[in-house]
Amino acid sequence: MVEKCLCMQLVTSSILQLQLYNIVQEVTDCLCNSMAKIFITWPNIKECTIIEEGFRVRANFPNVIGAIDGCHISVKVPSSEQDSYTNRKMTKSIIGQAICTSNKIFTNICVGYPGRVHDARVFKNSKIFSIMQNEGPSDTVDRMW
Repeated sequence: MVEKCLCMQLVTSSILQLQLYNIVQEVTDCLCNSMAKIFITWPNIKECTIIEEGFRVRANFPNVIGAIDGCHISVKVPSSEQDSYTNRKMTKSIIGQAICTSNKIFTNICVGYPGRVHDARVFKNSKIFSIMQNEGPSDTVDRMW
């Protein structure tokens, strides 16, 4: 009887974990594929003026329309890819890069480069770098996706 109860608990636990995984996957897909396009957008020229004012007033940083930083997100990688994902701290990761306003509102996010890649290369290869180099700040929302 005890073995049967333990077996049922394991099966129930596995089903709950699978359901939880599916829910997390669904929410993540929704956030990344639908909601991000609405809420994480690159500013147009008018919005850039407002953002620049925020940085100037808050931190005495003139002519700034975004603060950018990168972080390493720990991941498990296949054994054949270990070297590419090993970062400078010798852990396996992918890089997340984000740009935000002085009010901490995200205007751009780029995730997925292997941990070995330098932050400067992630930025230089990002879609936002290309847009800024070729067009500067403008109505770029449609071109971001």
